[in-house]
Amino acid sequence: GEIVTEEDLELMGQLGLLRQDFDWRTLFSAFLTSLLSVILIVLYWRKYHTGEQNSTRYLAVLTGLILLFALVARLMAATSGYWPLLFPLAALSMLLAVVFEVRFSILVTVIIAAIFGLYAPNSLRLAIYAAVGGLIAILTLRDAQRIVSYFRAGLLAVLGQIAVLMIFMLPQAQAFEPVDFLTQAVYALGNGLLSAAITLVGFFVLGSAFGIITTVQLQDLSRLDHPLLQELLRRAPGTYHHSIMVANLAEQAAERVGANSTLVRVGAFYHDIGKMNRPPFFTENQEGVNPHDSLDPYTSARIIISHVPDGLELAKRYRLPDKIRDFIAEHHGTRVVKGFYHKARQQAGEKAEEVDIEKFRYPGPFPHTRESGIVMMADAVEATSSAIRPNTLEAIEKLVSTIVDEDVMGGQLKNSGLTLGDIEIIRSSFIETLKGRFHVRVRYPGNEQIEAENDVEKALPQPAAPEAIT
Repeated sequence: GEIVTEEDLELMGQLGLLRQDFDWRTLFSAFLTSLLSVILIVLYWRKYHTGEQNSTRYLAVLTGLILLFALVARLMAATSGYWPLLFPLAALSMLLAVVFEVRFSILVTVIIAAIFGLYAPNSLRLAIYAAVGGLIAILTLRDAQRIVSYFRAGLLAVLGQIAVLMIFMLPQAQAFEPVDFLTQAVYALGNGLLSAAITLVGFFVLGSAFGIITTVQLQDLSRLDHPLLQELLRRAPGTYHHSIMVANLAEQAAERVGANSTLVRVGAFYHDIGKMNRPPFFTENQEGVNPHDSLDPYTSARIIISHVPDGLELAKRYRLPDKIRDFIAEHHGTRVVKGFYHKARQQAGEKAEEVDIEKFRYPGPFPHTRESGIVMMADAVEATSSAIRPNTLEAIEKLVSTIVDEDVMGGQLKNSGLTLGDIEIIRSSFIETLKGRFHVRVRYPGNEQIEAENDVEKALPQPAAPEAIT
């Protein structure tokens, strides 16, 4: 019952509602656009992506995100006025940069921006506007574990988008209107804020629906009042303290090699939660009595090794993300519990060669990420240093080098993605951190009696720690 205006006709024409016949040319153009986009994404994915991100879950997330934003681009490009300036491509850019990686996010951003420009229709201005916003958001995103970082990246993207608007408006000096420009700038600002908000909501949805670990989840899991960490503190306080020390040691090393330090810290918090099932059997929880003294080495080894499957069971019960479970499963790799293995050989006497080493070996698997590899080394270094307590630089360097070299020579880190250069940087970081922890204090006059008492205590027999050196 309404009169059709010229604007209505133009809008219906853009939406294809006025066409009575089937336009094969438009359909074939859309098909070629989709085919070219898919080919570029698949070629890049096959060349640079392997391992966990090839899982069905990650591929489903990737496909869903691309299709969703392509649909939003189609709908927003068909609107009139300033509404296309709100297309939040930067949200997709930041989501892909964090969940997958930066270079892949750049590729997808350029592709979706080009599609948006074609939908607009054939608007070079909107294509560059969307691409610049997404690219700046990706390249300026720092400290992805902090919520404020996404709003900072979104606002920096706004500056780039405003610059694009000026680039296209300034040459048209006669058509330039300050009010029109300011209005477009306000829409660009809304784009940046909307992109940041959508990114954070996207992380929540991906973490809840697909089990993909996100910044929001890491923030929650890093709280020391998390129910599982509180349970660990009550039942195995020594292990809790050990986990905190491992986290500090590993986090500093991760920052130096450019790994995800937040993920490393959270993974270290939970890597030994399986020990809370049998706390007294682990040295850090013992108070003068070692229950292994009354057990045969085979039983002791089974108890020590069982903290890995026990930890995985607890992680499942508390619904920890898969990436955190990986730290639990991989932090010992396939190492041998050497203390009990050597004890079994000693008890076997002349039949020592018949002792099956596989019964004293952790089931693995090897660490398959840089973050897991770092925690593996940090765990062994912290446990051994706590047992030995080196008090000279030479002793610290020897301890760290021995553990790291054993892991390298034993192939424990071959799937971790850590380079030899990374490992050297990690080794140096461990040594520097331990120097601060076990530094030799200045001797003050009048403390001779206290020092003498400490020397006597150190000379007394200490409880054995066969599980510490693995």
